[in-house]
Amino acid sequence: MELLAFNEIIVPIGEKAQVILADNTHVWINSGSRFKYPVKYDSQTREVFLEGEAYFDVTKQHGKPFIVNTKDVKIRVLGTAFNVKNYPKDRTSETTVVRGLVKVESALAQNNSVLVNPNEMAIFVKESKQIAVASNSEKPDEKPLSETSLQPIIISKINLEVVTCWTDQQLVFTDETLEDMVVKMER
Repeated sequence: MELLAFNEIIVPIGEKAQVILADNTHVWINSGSRFKYPVKYDSQTREVFLEGEAYFDVTKQHGKPFIVNTKDVKIRVLGTAFNVKNYPKDRTSETTVVRGLVKVESALAQNNSVLVNPNEMAIFVKESKQIAVASNSEKPDEKPLSETSLQPIIISKINLEVVTCWTDQQLVFTDETLEDMVVKMER
């Protein structure tokens, strides 16, 4: 069994960081986050660990999935761009796909998983330990997410710019409570 050495980046409140991993995957790490990654990947997978928020632009490597582990969910990808927001004090863990396809599964139950396409967000509600998917497509034959899900917290429309604007040093607020805006500005 191969013993892995890890690097850890701790980004203080008010700061941001970027790192390019051994496989050329580019990671933007938001304020108040911890990101742990191996110096060198093992032969089977490319696994990293996140507490907080990060945007990933993953380099494809056939047969070697990229896995982001958080306390609440595990995100599996082969090559894609996506944002993960999973701060410990937040009520939800959110995975938003910009391009590609990801599988989001509960860290506690592997049979509780969803596939997430571009312009969709998987929302893991920490209290109920359930996953829902929201998208910005408004197909008339689809039921609103709130009717098809048991989740207490639902986002009905996804605007990728709002989710990923922090990587360009911007803050965008739409339909957010004052409390949520304060937390976002503090970070």
